[in-house]
Amino acid sequence: MKLKVKHKIIGLALLAALLPALVMSILFTVQKSQVTSKVSDEVDVLGRRNVAQMAQDTYVLCETANDMTQQQVDRSLNVARGILTQSGEVNYPPASWGASKNCPTARVELHLVGVHDPQYSAESHQPSLHPLPPARSSHGSRASHPIAASAAGETDETAL
Repeated sequence: MKLKVKHKIIGLALLAALLPALVMSILFTVQKSQVTSKVSDEVDVLGRRNVAQMAQDTYVLCETANDMTQQQVDRSLNVARGILTQSGEVNYPPASWGASKNCPTARVELHLVGVHDPQYSAESHQPSLHPLPPARSSHGSRASHPIAASAAGETDETAL
């Protein structure tokens, strides 16, 4: 099987043209899998960092909300202590209520702070519930009543 020179030249030209294309295809395939692996690893690392940052941010948010809630509870306790200090002792008079004809009378614990409520009748056992009067403002946002001012956070704890 003898090839003519013409066929040898055409074969060498085709080999010279196709060999680099074949080598490049093989290199691209190998490089593509390596690049895909590296990109996948980097995306995974970035995702983990983002999740860790979100978890940290959520923790800080919860911690801040807890601190603010604790501060509000502390302020409310100071107001309650101030009311108790100004009003006097706590009284526990006996009381009972009948809810309806079908329900029996129930014993109810009343907590009266300071002087007994003049509207409370021990004979009828029907206490009257009175809401606190609204706080009045004398200087813009400052409340004139020390308890209301304390509730608004405008006085220090020693004033109570």
